[in-house]
Amino acid sequence: MSSKKRTYNCGVCGKCFETYNIGQLTCSKICYGKVRSAHALVQVKCQTCNEFFKISKGRISMGRGKFCSKSCSWNRPKKYDTQEFLNLWTKGYSVHKISTLVTASEETVRKWAIKKGVFEKRHATGKKCSNWNGGIKSYRKKVFEIKERKCEICGYNKVPQIIEVHHLDKNRKNNSHKNLLAVCPTCHKAIHRGYIHP
Repeated sequence: MSSKKRTYNCGVCGKCFETYNIGQLTCSKICYGKVRSAHALVQVKCQTCNEFFKISKGRISMGRGKFCSKSCSWNRPKKYDTQEFLNLWTKGYSVHKISTLVTASEETVRKWAIKKGVFEKRHATGKKCSNWNGGIKSYRKKVFEIKERKCEICGYNKVPQIIEVHHLDKNRKNNSHKNLLAVCPTCHKAIHRGYIHP
């Protein structure tokens, strides 16, 4: 800021104004807002009514800017091309990517994939899943069926619910009893940071 007032012409309305700020381009917040909005808006075509409307670049980057109003969004054609869905799905596109390409919600894409029987092929559950371990819910449950809920390093057992399970070889898929160690959170951190070597 300068100690002396200077006179400038507003870059928006042309009005003459005085200010201490060197290089101020506008006379008011209203004119400043007009300058900002003029640079930030982009003209886009509505996908329903084909009318042009203005929207900020930021909203477009968030996936918005397809429709000029809520009524156009609600009145868009709801029938989706099943073959287009199937082609995108088999190419490996994510649910989010398909929803943006065909202007459908992610929930609609998921429901369609489940209905067509292709959802399970990519999202295997139960025995079809690569992490299936014979029906035992987790290695935590497995280790606590054999071992007591107390730290095997320091003996902590005041709050047994917080006892964690450490994989000795650091391979989470190797869930044999010899590889699992019941430890308290403090000892678990110390193991991973290299202070304790079990």
